[in-house]
Amino acid sequence: MVLFMVGCGSKTPQNHSPKPFRYFFDNDANLKKISFKREVSEQEKYNKTGVARVERSNLGTMYETANHSYSIIMTNKQINPNNKDEISSLKNSQTIKIYEFNQGNIQSINFNSQNQVCTSLQKGEKIDIKSVNNYYANHYDFSQNDNDLFASIILSSYENYELAVSKYSFLQHINDDDTKQKVAALVYDDKFKQVLGANLQRQVQILKFLCELK
Repeated sequence: MVLFMVGCGSKTPQNHSPKPFRYFFDNDANLKKISFKREVSEQEKYNKTGVARVERSNLGTMYETANHSYSIIMTNKQINPNNKDEISSLKNSQTIKIYEFNQGNIQSINFNSQNQVCTSLQKGEKIDIKSVNNYYANHYDFSQNDNDLFASIILSSYENYELAVSKYSFLQHINDDDTKQKVAALVYDDKFKQVLGANLQRQVQILKFLCELK
């Protein structure tokens, strides 16, 4: 079950007809529908891979960023990682939000700080992290409508270069009773807590990547 959560590799979400969608929990803990349209552009450092839509509105343009993951980077507006002025705006922001898409996983992460987030990261000051990780039973195919998922909410802080998962809970949208029982059992699983810790470490690596953009 722990391996089911971790997943591996990545794959650009494909566009099929009729348009497929996935249910996911966003960072506000609301259940929403997301769909993907593939629009490949390979002329820049961070290649455009497509557009994500939530309900009937564009969420934003996806870029291939670190480790072959597909990301949407936002402050008060979307950030193009190829635009130096927009990168500068990101580095001066007190709030950075990122959507990341991998095989079997849709992740929404908020980074907040009283100072600029990147400055706080550099100084080892407190950064509040709230993330929602949506895990899917079908890792390898985002081309079909599928609502068999659950999400773990991780609430934590990054302070003085020490990381800890301060709180987590589950949001569930699962049809299969056997899967529900397995998810319920995870709260007693020490390996699962290690997975949460590793996931949080990775989120800080994502933040470091964003703050080092040039």
